[in-house]
Amino acid sequence: MSKISYLPQRHNKFTHSIRLWYNDDMPRGKPNSDLQEKFNQLRKIGKTYSEITKILRVPLPKSTLSYWSSKLTLSKQSLRLLELARKKALLGAQRTSLEIRKRNHHKFLQSLKLANKYLLNKINRDTKKLMLAMLYLGEGSKYNARSGLALGNSDPGIIKLFIKLLKECYEKSVDQLRCWLSYRADQNLNTLIDFWSKITTIPVGQFYRTKPDSRSIGKRTLKTDYRGVCVVSCLKSTKIQLELETIARLIIESPLD
Repeated sequence: MSKISYLPQRHNKFTHSIRLWYNDDMPRGKPNSDLQEKFNQLRKIGKTYSEITKILRVPLPKSTLSYWSSKLTLSKQSLRLLELARKKALLGAQRTSLEIRKRNHHKFLQSLKLANKYLLNKINRDTKKLMLAMLYLGEGSKYNARSGLALGNSDPGIIKLFIKLLKECYEKSVDQLRCWLSYRADQNLNTLIDFWSKITTIPVGQFYRTKPDSRSIGKRTLKTDYRGVCVVSCLKSTKIQLELETIARLIIESPLD
C-alpha cells in the first residue's frame, strides 16, 4: 500500500490585504447608511437605478441597488411613479434606437447609390427602350385586355419616367398624351388633376373626368400623401404597345447567361 504524503498548506501573508477592484469605489461605514437613505428617498419618488446613480454620482453596482430596493417598502404612489419612469426610459431608448437604425439605413442606401452610379453612364437609346419595355411589362395595360398604350401608378417618379422614355424612344409629344385618375371618395378630383398636371406637364384639358372608387365611400384616406393613381395613355399607340410587349417577352424567354 503506497504512502500518501500531505504537503503543508502555505498561507500567503498578503491574502487578507487584497482589495478587490470592484470594492474600490464602494462606500464604507456610516457613509454607506447615508447613501442608502438617499437611495430610498429617490426610489420613493420613482427614480430608476440609472437615474439614481447619476444623481448620487457614485458607481454603485446594480446588485447593491437591487438589494437596497428589496429592503424598501414602496407605497402605491411610489410604485406608480416608478412604473411611469420605467415606461419613459423605455420610450427614450426606443426612440434612440429608431434614430440609430434610420441613420444606418440612410448610410446603407447611400453606399448602394455610390456603388451603382456607374450604370448611368451605360444608358443609351437601346437600353432606354429595354427600360421602357420592362417598365410597361410590370405597370402597363396589355393588348389582350386593352388595345392601346396605357400605364398607371401612384408614384410620380414612375409616371415621369414613363413619359420621358416615351418621348425619347418614340418621339411622343405631350399633346398626344391623355390622363385619367383613379382616386378615393374623400379626395377632390380637381385638386388631384392640378397635382398630376404639374407632375406630367400634361394640360388639365387632356384629363378625363372620372368617378371615385365606390369601395372607398365612407372610408377615410389614411395616407396623407396619397394622390390617387394616374393613368397615362397615348393616342394611336397600339403598335408601340405590341412592340414593348414583344421586347419584354424576348427578354423573358431568352437565356441571360
